[in-house]
Amino acid sequence: MALIDSKGQLLSWQNGNQSAYKPQIVTRLDGTQSMPTLKEQDAPVLNRINALASSDGQNSQALDMIGKTWATYQSNIQVPGGQDLRILIASPHDELLASIIKMRKQSIALFALLLVIGLILTIYFSRLASKPLKQLNNEASKIARFDFKSPINIQSRIKEIADLSNSMSSMKSTIRSFLDIASSLASETNYDKLLARVLQEMSEITDAKSGILYLYQPQANTMQVVRVYVDHQVLECDAHSISMMDESHPVILACKSRSSICQLKAADLAR
Repeated sequence: MALIDSKGQLLSWQNGNQSAYKPQIVTRLDGTQSMPTLKEQDAPVLNRINALASSDGQNSQALDMIGKTWATYQSNIQVPGGQDLRILIASPHDELLASIIKMRKQSIALFALLLVIGLILTIYFSRLASKPLKQLNNEASKIARFDFKSPINIQSRIKEIADLSNSMSSMKSTIRSFLDIASSLASETNYDKLLARVLQEMSEITDAKSGILYLYQPQANTMQVVRVYVDHQVLECDAHSISMMDESHPVILACKSRSSICQLKAADLAR
């Protein structure tokens, strides 16, 4: 930074990080004394600014010199009752914007760090979800091959996957129970024991607290109660029958319904 008069003489001068000072009067070879001029100083950028001074006395621009980009400014200072002065300022961009450049680098480094952390967390959670899903896929393949030897025991911190695992485990257990029932019933020769076992096994599979087994009697065209399941026990009951012509009875409506599953209330069955 330099402060000069209209003749280019230095009145104040600051170079780099040095403190500003007032140049001393020098004696020329011809014996005259004057202030040192800007051209005599090692300040090519300031001299370039002074040479490019605009007519309006104020100018701000960027210059590429000495391998750097400089932000420059020059302006005239009016002194009442005296000669106008001119102030010249030049600063390298890397020094002028040092704090901003440092902040930008820190922001880029922070963004890169967060990006890496985000990628690591994404990979971790994706594996956390994909591993149990692969295990469930293997279990589904076993079910398709009718392999029910081992139970499904897949742990996951993701609620949806844990629920799916529990559902598949219940499904596998239910299918295995049905196959066991079919196998055991095929070997059962006692008709009464067969009916009791069918009712008991079906009630336990469906986790029912009670159940009633009806048999259709074609000669009388009725539905006859043959077994009752209560408190994990199968009991015989008195012959109670329902006429197939009684279409108001919920059991008869369920028999004639196209749906294989019907919801009945205990009060309806007591009719």
